Amino acid sequence: PVRGPPPTPGHTLHVDVWGPARTTTPGGSRYLLGVIDGCSNMNRNKLLSTTSEVADIMKEIVRDVSAQGKTVSMVVSDNATYFQSHMWVAFCARMGVRLRFSPTYTPALNGKVERHFGTVIGMVRTMLGQSGVQRRMWGEAAMYASTILNTIPRGDDASNMSPVAIWTSNRVSGYLHWVKPFGCAAWVLNKKQGLDKLDPKGEMHILLGMEPDNFVYRLGSLPGMQVVFSAHVVFNEQMFPCRTTGGTLSEVAIEEVTGTTDVTQHSMQDPTPGVQEPQVRRRSVRSRNLSAAGMESLVYVDESRLGGGADNAGEEPSL
Repeated sequence: PVRGPPPTPGHTLHVDVWGPARTTTPGGSRYLLGVIDGCSNMNRNKLLSTTSEVADIMKEIVRDVSAQGKTVSMVVSDNATYFQSHMWVAFCARMGVRLRFSPTYTPALNGKVERHFGTVIGMVRTMLGQSGVQRRMWGEAAMYASTILNTIPRGDDASNMSPVAIWTSNRVSGYLHWVKPFGCAAWVLNKKQGLDKLDPKGEMHILLGMEPDNFVYRLGSLPGMQVVFSAHVVFNEQMFPCRTTGGTLSEVAIEEVTGTTDVTQHSMQDPTPGVQEPQVRRRSVRSRNLSAAGMESLVYVDESRLGGGADNAGEEPSL
């Protein structure tokens, strides 16, 4: 049968679970719970450690929607056991929520959330690949992608309103101007006590996402990726400190963050067993300075051929 769109935001929620991911996030999550409003396309995605958390989180979402003055009348899901648990079914009966289950191996009947997962995971794959951030941060990328999708105007809506604008009935509602490239360099205001007057006022982190309800950004410290929150941030959208070559931080990024170019000390992931890393050609300070100035064609000194050791003492270096 042909069904029209839900009459009001919050009327119908489409729900599904993606996972398990092979890589666990720092918070221990391996699943992504997708909750999509059928009218506005507003998503309320959540990260899960296990599927046993589905019922409790869904109860919180339904209560939150009701607290915003909207009524959930139907929840559409597949036949997974966590969507048919006694606790969840009893809660929906008390709240007057009707459950609709799609038949087994028929994801097209819950296609809204299935297509949403395809979009989110595609964005996550692109974010991680372009920024060079470790794969274990996929959860941060997924939540950031969900936030971006909430603020992008819908292509199938003639009013050209974003999901969050439709949900709040506010045409100008949104935070698209907040969006910055995932993994780009972010300098956070240093508010530590006892700083010297000559100490830097900012510390470099990377952007992991944002919390629009609290008007703050989610940022990762380098190199440990500890998540911090701040509203006092300056971005360089063209610089990606974690962009990797062979799984390590770039030499320029490490030098800016730590003051050293020892790339082996700050490896982003363990080297592959049995694979010998290629030798890095050493360059003199003068050669690096000329290269930075665009004059590398004038001189290039290969220090690996200069000798410099005890066995070559007194010999004329061959260039």
